[in-house]
Amino acid sequence: MVLAYIDESGSPDINDESKIYSMTAILIKEEDFKQIDILMSILREQLCYEYNLSPNVEFHVKELLKNKKKDKMKKEFKHLKYEKRLEIYNKRLEIIENLNLTIISVALFKKELQKEEKDPRFWANLMLIERLQMFVQELARCDFVTIFMDDEGVWNQDKLDILKKAIYSKEHPSDIKIRNIVPKIYFLKSKESMGIQIADNVAFCVRRWLRYIIYQNQLEELDKINNKCFDLVKCKFREFPDCLQKGLKIYPNDYLEIIREKLVKVEDN
Repeated sequence: MVLAYIDESGSPDINDESKIYSMTAILIKEEDFKQIDILMSILREQLCYEYNLSPNVEFHVKELLKNKKKDKMKKEFKHLKYEKRLEIYNKRLEIIENLNLTIISVALFKKELQKEEKDPRFWANLMLIERLQMFVQELARCDFVTIFMDDEGVWNQDKLDILKKAIYSKEHPSDIKIRNIVPKIYFLKSKESMGIQIADNVAFCVRRWLRYIIYQNQLEELDKINNKCFDLVKCKFREFPDCLQKGLKIYPNDYLEIIREKLVKVEDN
């Protein structure tokens, strides 16, 4: 069995100001799960001790990297300067290089979807499901993919409905038959799931990197760290270094050459 921990980054609202919506799946073979869970648990204990955090703290990227107005931050992180919170983010991504897992990410540039009146969540699910199926076929085994997502209460049914719609959609290319994806989601509290936490970190890292290289935003301290982290994380993309449209799916294709050039350029460094 393959365990797929999935999380999203960015807003699926097609009319808001955010430019990119992404979904990331962290794929772990069942036999590798225990070792990964142990390593992530050890890291968690080390971070809680080093930064004086509660052992029950949730390392959610959105909360961890909030702006410096501490009144908007969760109380668990209020005693930490922004630089220290960046250190935590960095350490939680650095460890991924040593974990036996595969990453599949889908990134949608919403301006194009808006023109075509496409729902970002449905199309992200559709493209992700196709790549999960291809990954399992590459294993040359009869494995099934079991999906885990963050428990968001009232939104859970919406997630399940979109997933099933994507699985049974007729939009899949004729050469891709969705046969190994279990049409069900196991919802977990992210606080209690190392897999969901890894997906949260990677989804943010990928979207932030794409936003920087495509829109050339001013290089902030977060981007300096995130770009270095991405350089470590990218080797886990399915079929890296030839991972574009496989382990890293981009829609539309307009940005492929820019992204490919940046991937190669970082690799050469």
